[in-house]
Amino acid sequence: MRAALSLSLSLGLAAACSSTPDAPADASVDARADLDINADAPAATDVVTDAPALTDLGPLVVTPGTCTPCLRDETCGGEPGTCVPLGVDVAPGLRECHLPCAAVGAPCDAPVPSTCTEDAQGRPRCVPDAPAACVPMSSRRGAACPDEGCTGRYSLCVNLDATHPSLGRAGDVCLGPCARDSDCDDGARRCREVVTRDGRSTRACVPDDRVGPEACGVTPVNASGVGGPCTSGCAAGLRCSAADDAGAMAFCTRDCDDDAQCGDGARCLSLNGARACVPTDCACLAGARSALLDRALDQGSPAWTRCDLYFSGATLDAFPSYVTRDRFRLPIFDRVHRDWLYGARWARDLGPALDRDATTLSGAIRAAAGLRETGATTALPSPTPLTDAGPLVDAIAEVFSLRGQTADRAAIAADASDLSPALQSAMARVLRAAIAAARARDEGLARYPDALQRRRLFTVAPYVLLPTSRFDERINLGDPYDLGIFLGDVTLPARAAADLAATVESVEWSALRGATATFTQATPLGAVVVRGAGDDAWSADDHPRVLLGVDLGGDDTYTAPVASNVDVDTPVSVMVDLGGDDAYGYPERRSTLDTAETLPSDADGRQIAGGTTAASMSRTGRQGSGRLGVALLYDLGAGRDTYRSLRMSQGFGALGVGGLYDDGGDDTYAVEAAGQGATVAGVGVLLDAGGDDDYSAFTYSQGFAYTGGAGLLVDRGGSDGYTARVTPNIYPSAQSPTTNNSMSQGVGFGRRGDGAPDRVNMSGGLGVLRDARGNDRYTASVFAQGSGYWGGMGLLLDGAGDDRYDARWYVQGAAAHFAYGALVDGGGRDDHNAEAVRQNMTLGAGHDFSLGLFVSLGAEPDVYRAPNLALGAGNANGAGLFFEAGGDDRYEAASALSLGNAALESLTDPGRLMRPTAGVFVDGAGADTYARTVGSGPTNDGRWTQRTHDEAPSERGFGVDGAGDTGL
Repeated sequence: MRAALSLSLSLGLAAACSSTPDAPADASVDARADLDINADAPAATDVVTDAPALTDLGPLVVTPGTCTPCLRDETCGGEPGTCVPLGVDVAPGLRECHLPCAAVGAPCDAPVPSTCTEDAQGRPRCVPDAPAACVPMSSRRGAACPDEGCTGRYSLCVNLDATHPSLGRAGDVCLGPCARDSDCDDGARRCREVVTRDGRSTRACVPDDRVGPEACGVTPVNASGVGGPCTSGCAAGLRCSAADDAGAMAFCTRDCDDDAQCGDGARCLSLNGARACVPTDCACLAGARSALLDRALDQGSPAWTRCDLYFSGATLDAFPSYVTRDRFRLPIFDRVHRDWLYGARWARDLGPALDRDATTLSGAIRAAAGLRETGATTALPSPTPLTDAGPLVDAIAEVFSLRGQTADRAAIAADASDLSPALQSAMARVLRAAIAAARARDEGLARYPDALQRRRLFTVAPYVLLPTSRFDERINLGDPYDLGIFLGDVTLPARAAADLAATVESVEWSALRGATATFTQATPLGAVVVRGAGDDAWSADDHPRVLLGVDLGGDDTYTAPVASNVDVDTPVSVMVDLGGDDAYGYPERRSTLDTAETLPSDADGRQIAGGTTAASMSRTGRQGSGRLGVALLYDLGAGRDTYRSLRMSQGFGALGVGGLYDDGGDDTYAVEAAGQGATVAGVGVLLDAGGDDDYSAFTYSQGFAYTGGAGLLVDRGGSDGYTARVTPNIYPSAQSPTTNNSMSQGVGFGRRGDGAPDRVNMSGGLGVLRDARGNDRYTASVFAQGSGYWGGMGLLLDGAGDDRYDARWYVQGAAAHFAYGALVDGGGRDDHNAEAVRQNMTLGAGHDFSLGLFVSLGAEPDVYRAPNLALGAGNANGAGLFFEAGGDDRYEAASALSLGNAALESLTDPGRLMRPTAGVFVDGAGADTYARTVGSGPTNDGRWTQRTHDEAPSERGFGVDGAGDTGL
């Protein structure tokens, strides 16, 4: 079992799990079983399979040099021992190449003085002369530039004040050059334009932003000077907030009436009785002081304020940056994780933002990609549809020319003569937009022109979501960090995908519904196909690769992998079905390992290890599966449609963009793993416009994101059912071994490598499930319903309706190990965990420097049934916040560690004892009932403080119940 991290310099694992009397002994067991890609495959005798062997694609090809950053020996050319750790005292977790050389004792080629030296095995290696390797003491990252200039790994002398004043780093400092984010180190993750000391413009890896109250008043947030320090006076028209008794966090501000008067980075808020422009990092100073939250915090000694509700730099930066600021962490993470109330407001506002911005598939792709880049649904430009495309034959001919081939224009024109001019025009527009997306995909792969490398990219990302213990043949993942290297090297074609989707949406398809024309034209990128209004069968044999498919109506059956990048040579795939009750499936080939409770296998079969039910090994994505490309499926006509697939389907992206749009009707979605708005290092979106829908999966689905990705499921209305199958046990959970590891219904998940020899951490992505309205039902097991793990962010955002939630552990706004999880419910009479086996960590719970949030915005009566660590509880320096707007609510808690309480796991680690562990519970007006089997304190219209260990004052639990403002 893996426990909370120690704050000791060695960063060892804590020797024990929870010592809390009410906590299970395995309270902090990690979800290591399914995504632990450190794990070795078991012996062949442990494996039963009917799955074909996977192809070994060979090692990653990189052009190395001595001092080149590396993750493994292959990065340095493949010889053992060439990727060398820099050492904990220099740069923990980072490595550099020491290349082979010829003449021992002679100087060798490197950016710092180096000599060809024999290593411990007697092999000649180019080794820097200085003991600090490629990072001389005088030129470490962020150090003041020496007079003679910076050398080694951080060779640029940069004046950050000139281009990045918000970083608050004065003077000239040494930074590393870069071409893209993937060239950068932990703690300096973004490759940005800078100006060097001698006035040159170039790109360098800039240090991460400061976040939260510690950044308040450090630097201006916009050109007007708002947010700047008062020490040197404020610009004309500004005043110092210190005049309003803001204390040490004084900043320059101005009076205001609305946000527009404040500019970027600031809002017009109440600041000690007056409206003023308040920077984001200073927002904890604003707000009504009589709010219930403030009443809760104003207890105990010392009393807290809103400005205490954050993970400070002093807290997290005690860990090395490879733990808390790894290079794969999404840009929004620090903002929503470190500043707890900002994180709560962001979650609260994100649902309405998606309702506004994700009404179409193009808008949903834009929103998901924007969230991935900056945390805002509007970060990318609005999608632009293509409206003038010329004749269809010209568009098809351009597809041929894209791959250096010549089309038979006369034959194409003759074959297309039965298509109406309106249909030809619509198809031409979509094809032109698809060509633009194909070009964008190819440009994004510019660093990998080799065909074998592209095949490797196509394969590696989705197979991370197969437990390695079930690989009958490892696909040579290396250490296995190729995926991590690829993340910054492959630019997603997200904008082109959104433009392509907008082009599809700009067509008046309803005017074309019901026609009888047919058309088939093979192209180098896949076939262009039209089928009429009858009940058509799109078979895999007839349509193995589809660039553009249009079905004009009818109750159709699809076993072809439509809307899927089936190989590297299919960069774009679009399918538009104009109506009918359609069935999307696949060629079923039943396996002896199938059961009555699983979907039938396909040709890739199943594989079993360790005595559990067999997992699908399917390698074919379907129904909006963007793998190293763009794949979009549109089903129009509001029919009762059925979607069935095994893996990588129904809005899935792996180093690509996959999307599925269904415009209404009572639909059924079933997948085993990695679907329904899921992603690995890409964008995966499922958007359903309405109807009473049923979603079923086993794992990694329904708004799931692994490293580098944004997965989004949006359902705009209807009474829907979301099921992450608890059993049969195909993907066993470390917390609940007889049930599945759900990873569904809003989950972000990452790779934890702090305990591995390589020390390479890969923070998780952003997974979101948004259901706008309806009486919905959510069922899952472990890691679900707004949950995060290791740098991941997961959100379940439910709108109005009477909803049912059932799940077990790390669920309903709970997170573990430097992560973020949130559940926001917009209102209705909700019932939590009436049928679930209630185990641990739910309803606003944070473990090990994680933030878990639960926010209920309605005033209807709700019922909350909770196990240990719940209802606003923090564990092992985690933070859990619970906000209930009001109503006659009932709380049933099985542990004292609930309802605003906190507990450390170790009372012997001085670092942890110095840093807060916090739980906050706030309930608004209503006649509430509290039934807690252990402990006392919570009462209707009361307030209280709690902690688990009287000898640990860093444990802080706050609770309040009463009439008043429950706003954030």
